[in-house]
Amino acid sequence: MSDQPILIQVENKVATLTFNRPDKLNALNRELVTQSIACLKQWSRDAQIGAIVVTGSGRAFCAGGDVGNMAKDGQPPSLEEQIDGLREAQELSWLLYNMPKPTIAANVNQAMDSDMRSLLDREAETHLRYGQTEDHQEGVRAFLEKRPPNFTCR
Repeated sequence: MSDQPILIQVENKVATLTFNRPDKLNALNRELVTQSIACLKQWSRDAQIGAIVVTGSGRAFCAGGDVGNMAKDGQPPSLEEQIDGLREAQELSWLLYNMPKPTIAANVNQAMDSDMRSLLDREAETHLRYGQTEDHQEGVRAFLEKRPPNFTCR
């Protein structure tokens, strides 16, 4: 088992990015996000890459943000650190959603294959079920439909 937060492989014009934190259910920490962004940016410009597969090692694709790692030394992050972290996480999602190569989210261990759009749709549906505001729901829908949101302050 490698101690690297991501594993990469390129074979037959298909690049595979594997989140490699199985002990944390591949929860996103700064190192994993930063390395993933750098890798995806490089692959999106590489003419030798025809498609990208994103997967997770172990029994989970990705558990989301690593809550246990969000505070350093027991101190909550500053507002600026929180904003930087959110921007970085959004950049990873934006890259996966908008890159010019077909992107597939796959977790063979759970027999789940889908394109990233379907994965984002399922995530949005999950968030919508848990009582988010109407504006939050509109923001998610607008993101998925690539249009400006129409907020109603509800």
